[in-house]
Amino acid sequence: MKVAKFGMAVIGFLTLIAFGQAAQAQVLEDVTPIVGVWEDRLPDGSFMVTTISSGTVSFLMVNREGYSSGPPTTIEVTFSKYDKDSYLATPLGNIGQPMAFKTNTKDSIFIQFEGRDPRTLNRQQNMNDMNGNIPSTPSPHKK
Repeated sequence: MKVAKFGMAVIGFLTLIAFGQAAQAQVLEDVTPIVGVWEDRLPDGSFMVTTISSGTVSFLMVNREGYSSGPPTTIEVTFSKYDKDSYLATPLGNIGQPMAFKTNTKDSIFIQFEGRDPRTLNRQQNMNDMNGNIPSTPSPHKK
């Protein structure tokens, strides 16, 4: 139910931005609740590592053996706050679409891209594969 409400809030916010009526959005100086390293575990054992800082969002795909599929994709963004728990990261320049983030708990957030269902990201504690033997930093990608 929370995810559905979040999805509706994101759609509403993106609509406001599209029509240039997002005057209520404010540029954040503090995005502490969403700053950190987050992971989205996939059913096949691979996972996406999302790193959020005050001015960037980066994504790194890691396979179940612990190897990245390439270098991380890092996007410079500006953050706006929609309500007390929701943030919008707008890419700088003419690349990509805005990403919406909503805090869920101190160790989980939702991320949503326009036209997509929200995904739950969990704060990274320790990256482990099915056997529990992956180091905390993904290995360079295999060629």
